[in-house]
Amino acid sequence: MIPGLEYAPKVGDESIYERRLHGNERMTAAIAEHADGFGHIFDGTHVTFKTFIYRKDLLVAMKDAWIRTRFDAPWVATRTSPLQGPGEEPNSWKLSYETSPTGAEAARRWAEEIVIWREESLSLEDWEEKLKDEFWKPSAGRFGMECHLAKAPGDGYFIMFSIAHWLADGRGILPSFDVFFKHLKAEIKGDYDSVDDLPWGEEIPRLSPSPVKALNVSTPDNTITGPPPPPPNVPVPFMRPVVEETDWACRPSRKANISLSGEDTTALHRLCRSHKTNITAVLNSIHIIADVKTALRVSAESVNFEQVLRAFDDSDVYPVYTNVADRRNLLLSHVPAVVAPAGFGSVVNDNFPTFHDMKHIRNCINVSPMTRAIHSSLRKGNFWNGLAAETQQFMRTNAQSTPDLYFLHESAVDSAVASFDASMASIPGIMCSSVGNMTALKLFDAFRPATALPDPKSPFCIRDMSFAVRASGVTAVVAMMWEYDGRLEIHLQSSPRYHSDEAWDIFVEEVKQAIAELLKENPKSVGREMDHGKVQARL
Repeated sequence: MIPGLEYAPKVGDESIYERRLHGNERMTAAIAEHADGFGHIFDGTHVTFKTFIYRKDLLVAMKDAWIRTRFDAPWVATRTSPLQGPGEEPNSWKLSYETSPTGAEAARRWAEEIVIWREESLSLEDWEEKLKDEFWKPSAGRFGMECHLAKAPGDGYFIMFSIAHWLADGRGILPSFDVFFKHLKAEIKGDYDSVDDLPWGEEIPRLSPSPVKALNVSTPDNTITGPPPPPPNVPVPFMRPVVEETDWACRPSRKANISLSGEDTTALHRLCRSHKTNITAVLNSIHIIADVKTALRVSAESVNFEQVLRAFDDSDVYPVYTNVADRRNLLLSHVPAVVAPAGFGSVVNDNFPTFHDMKHIRNCINVSPMTRAIHSSLRKGNFWNGLAAETQQFMRTNAQSTPDLYFLHESAVDSAVASFDASMASIPGIMCSSVGNMTALKLFDAFRPATALPDPKSPFCIRDMSFAVRASGVTAVVAMMWEYDGRLEIHLQSSPRYHSDEAWDIFVEEVKQAIAELLKENPKSVGREMDHGKVQARL
């Protein structure tokens, strides 16, 4: 029997519940399968303890904390495997969840497999590289998530999460991690009885169905159509020329982390509000300008300069083909997985394109055809009233959706998965994703240093937090942004296959300089430098 879109007992083995992947989660799995693991998620935390804790005791507490998290959000413990057989489309997979007749036997076996002690002594940045390289494909038949524990250089431990992106997106994963740390705190303090005493079996309704099964839609299935054809007279896009490097396979992925101090983060928020925009729109605009300037600056030393300059002058739009909008607000509140404390799994978002007017970009970049000098200025109305305002409007417009529209989007995406190949992931330019402000999302608040350190009841604090995705299979720069403990973090990632040393250095430099330039616009920031102590440009 072919699994449906909601979890149901497997025919012949009622200890297994399963459902098929559909829509965006299925497309995400296909991308990982065929595009060198693109999208595999890394989440790293640096945790320090107020009193000494033995490694073996910490591992026991972590396993029990994960078992409790599994009870709250059983989807974290699902296994992915391919669907094959007569009538089954290519790129089809299912999720399966194992139960036990009594007690926590299945949960204990799962925790033993996914909680892993690592002997290596590495920085968190190097762990990111290592765990992203240890990605797995949906056809591998593995669980969707692993939790790795390693001793941090100096003080504390790294608790790190390696996640298959089709299991859940950021807004699905983070609540489950928040619940895990709450359980870990209680386990260390000895507040719980045995995990065997949990009412196992009651977690089954909290398995996340396919998102389309958690919507109130009026659109009948027989009206589903594919995406509309492109309109006539499509504007001419500007795209950074992609040059494939010959020795890329032996190089680590490109990545750079830009960290703002708490004071600069507050100043940037204040500045954005004064211009009626927000940090995400401003950073997306900065990444666009950085990408265009990188193309111009790299070509300035080559015979291709005239061609790139002509494209810069004559193009109508700069396309950003991937912008991510969370759609969990559309899910029905009576679905148990939607209101569960550890969140709704799956990939519940839209990826929408935006097309930015090149006139706004040209107003921010000055090019001298004779000297090939390239300059930009963001401290004028050209940036705030042009590109930044346009980006903000795009975000505001695309933040709106309805259950019917989201249902159609998921169905259209699902219809395209069977014919997916790796070339479909070769998206040029930039891909932007905002993880969010952890405090505004009410996540990890009890564990951030400002809260946990003065709290006598808190056995540990999360000193630092980082997010990344594997980006070796795409030509674009992936830009991720988040705020934790009052600090803005910007993580830039790309493949060494499509970004030379020079091009990557220029792009990172342009982003850093643009942020510093904007901060000087705030009187309280004049004369100060950004905190670049954490900037890592792995070349």
